[in-house]
Amino acid sequence: MKRKRAFEKIIIGIMLLTMVFSCCGCVKKATAVGLVSVALGISTEGGIIEEKVDTHGGFHNDGMTFIKISFEDKAFAKQAAVSEHWNALPMTGNLATILWGDGYTSFFANEKGEPYVPEVKEGLYYFYDRHKESTDKYSYEDIMDRYSFNFDAAVYDAENNVLYFVQLDT
Repeated sequence: MKRKRAFEKIIIGIMLLTMVFSCCGCVKKATAVGLVSVALGISTEGGIIEEKVDTHGGFHNDGMTFIKISFEDKAFAKQAAVSEHWNALPMTGNLATILWGDGYTSFFANEKGEPYVPEVKEGLYYFYDRHKESTDKYSYEDIMDRYSFNFDAAVYDAENNVLYFVQLDT
């Protein structure tokens, strides 16, 4: 009888811990604008969410997040332009392959196989590698040398005043 009660207490404790840790993740990602602001270190307040796709879930919370935010003014562009981790387009190499595909596949594609992030010609891009093996968090050059991906990337389309944000966790 005592063993049964002890076992029940352990199960209840595990369930409570699971709920607490799940809720902590929900609070951080309460809004798409907030998630993007925190990830990029630049305020996206005033932006309008045009599209949001999030496939994160399961035990390890693997998945992809895509958020498209449009802006009425150039406040975001001005902040990004003076940030040391934003770079002027064009983007090349591994990050271009990941975002736009290689002609055969794309990591960030909708059900029609079209990349979520269009090939932007004029604007800025950002990359932050959250992988534990990363030696330079702002470089994407060695990203294809790993078995998994954990990163945030963004492309700002200066012509249309639109920000495309992607987050991948595998």
